[in-house]
Amino acid sequence: EHFGMKKADEKAPLVMIEGRITNEGVSVLVTRTRNMNDSVHGKGLSGASVYIETDGGGELLVFDSSTGCYLSPSGMTGQAGKTYRMAVDFEGAHYEASSAMPPAVAITSAGFKWQPLLNDRMLFFSIEATDPQPYQQNYYWCRIDRQTTNLWLLEHADLSEPYRWTVFDNRGAVPGKIVHDFMCMTEEAAEKDEEDNRRSLLYDGDVLTLTLMTIDRSTYDYYQSLKAGQRGGANPKSNITGGCLGYFTAGSVTRTDAIVYHP
Repeated sequence: EHFGMKKADEKAPLVMIEGRITNEGVSVLVTRTRNMNDSVHGKGLSGASVYIETDGGGELLVFDSSTGCYLSPSGMTGQAGKTYRMAVDFEGAHYEASSAMPPAVAITSAGFKWQPLLNDRMLFFSIEATDPQPYQQNYYWCRIDRQTTNLWLLEHADLSEPYRWTVFDNRGAVPGKIVHDFMCMTEEAAEKDEEDNRRSLLYDGDVLTLTLMTIDRSTYDYYQSLKAGQRGGANPKSNITGGCLGYFTAGSVTRTDAIVYHP
């Protein structure tokens, strides 16, 4: 430190808000940012006033100590076509955001496929879906979670983190049709089973589930900047006013059934 200033990697923590309302419910997490070298995940902070509203009414959320999130006491869920607003008061500061909820897509197929790759083969997890708004610019967030019985992964990997995640849009796609392929692993990498690669490898019997959520443009921009920031160390672009980091989204969620991987 020089003249009382902190080093670049030791900046004072900022408030971070991650708010979501979907057809499955409401959840708002309030935390503080942490040093990039700190592997300990921040805990949800109590003491905030969190309010969610739309045309026709709103609700004050309640802090749930078991999850660390602010949840709806009435079981509120989002409805496609509505715009939702979030207001958070915390430690003397006021934060606001809004998000319009698009309709859900219908997943028509999901599964594995091998494709030739030079002298090897690449395993993809491929999804297809239909979008009820075929002639609009639409945005999607997609996450793959896995359950495994592999002992090394159970001991060394953070399985609460997604196996894969991404955001994408429908530019250049056939109207109303969504197709996306996730790169999983090469056949050679699977056969070598090197320790450095094991977090990205799939093992016989691993169970994958996919969540696909339609999102608005501001949420898409947040996740795109999050992906870029993971590579360059920059904070993602927030869609919340008031000076905090994070995002607020109203999205429609669709999930696949569990899919088991067998080589």
